[in-house]
Amino acid sequence: MDSSNGLHVNTSAVVNRLPEYEEFMKTLHTNADKLLDHVPSDSVLNIDVEAHANGYRVAMQLASSALKMEETAEAQSPFVALEKAFLNARDTIQMWSVNRTVVTKEGLT
Repeated sequence: MDSSNGLHVNTSAVVNRLPEYEEFMKTLHTNADKLLDHVPSDSVLNIDVEAHANGYRVAMQLASSALKMEETAEAQSPFVALEKAFLNARDTIQMWSVNRTVVTKEGLT
């Protein structure tokens, strides 16, 4: 398990043995940092990466006082599964951010 700045990562033994494990983890951390820049500061992001019958599965859970979401993606490649999960998460955060901004501009809470 890897943990830093509200980020908790769990990877299965199969993922840990990937030849490109270091590159994968660097990509994961880069994307996680970018994602965490756009959510409330009290956010905690949990990412589980595991081998799956058809390839790899990435499951993400983000929780804060203002936002809760879960995203799961599967693909033949761990990099593709990771990319899909982060793209879905970014879309969810973008919708949340827009709705939150609109509510703030109208003066509603």
